[in-house]
Amino acid sequence: MRLHRAIVIGITGTPSSGKSRLAAIIADELTGSRVIEIGDIVRRPGFHTSYDRKDRSYVADMRKLKRFLDAESDNGGTLIIVGHMLQDIGVDTDLTIVVRASLEELYGRMARRGYPRDKIRENISAEMSDYCGETARNNGMKTFEVYSKTDEKRVIALVRRMHAQQGKLGKMPRPNVRSRGVEFEKFVMSHPELGL
Repeated sequence: MRLHRAIVIGITGTPSSGKSRLAAIIADELTGSRVIEIGDIVRRPGFHTSYDRKDRSYVADMRKLKRFLDAESDNGGTLIIVGHMLQDIGVDTDLTIVVRASLEELYGRMARRGYPRDKIRENISAEMSDYCGETARNNGMKTFEVYSKTDEKRVIALVRRMHAQQGKLGKMPRPNVRSRGVEFEKFVMSHPELGL
């Protein structure tokens, strides 16, 4: 049994994939849980090293961010950490949920949010290569990938059980492996302006 360390659920995925929406759903399911959005922390003074005008984003100070998140996980309860750079920080999670989205959905969301073309291309490439999921797995994180509403229901049941068992993950559901090659090829051909 844990004394003070939180049950830590990480949610990562390409920007605009739906991480915050899923975090809100999970937080509603788990009484007393806390949600930390990495992007909100990075914007605070002292948590970034600079501002990249071209990408219109802050460059995170990864060491300070890790120290902050480690300290938050020492406060007990259930902590949900959300952000596309989660797997790069080195924070210890009990479960890392990788949110996936169709390339057309991502493209539309990023365009509506005013992302620069280079940033859209970079994020689409990250989704195509499953950067977040692959990096998380390579860093030894226990991952569950969410592609659909069915996957959402499965992961919500998993975190409920994990919460009830004070952080013990138990048997992981079998992953739904999906080949996305046809989708990727169709997207690349439909959007030559991205130069993918």
